[in-house]
Amino acid sequence: MTIPKQFKYNGHIVQVRLIQPSAWPHPQDTIGCLDPDYMTIDLRKDACPSVLHQKFLHEVVHLILLPIDRELAENERFVEQLSQAMNQLGMTVEGAK
Repeated sequence: MTIPKQFKYNGHIVQVRLIQPSAWPHPQDTIGCLDPDYMTIDLRKDACPSVLHQKFLHEVVHLILLPIDRELAENERFVEQLSQAMNQLGMTVEGAK
C-alpha cells in the first residue's frame, strides 16, 4: 500500500505530510502525529517504508476512533494493536493478488 498525500474521511480531506527530521515539529521520539483540528497526519520522512506505513495506519486509527470514543482513541496500546492488525490484513490481501 502506498501512503496517500491526502484522502477523504467523514466529509473532510485529510492531508498527509512527510516531514524531514530537521523540520519535525513534534516530539523527537515520535514518527507520526495526527492533528484532528487541521485534519493532518505528519510522518517523519527518515523512517523506513514499512515503519511509515504502520505509523500511517496508527494515525488513521486515531482519526477513526476520535468521534466514536475519545478515551479509546487515546489508548495507545489499543490503537497500536488495531493498526498492526490492519497492517497485517493489508499485507495478506496484497499478497493474495
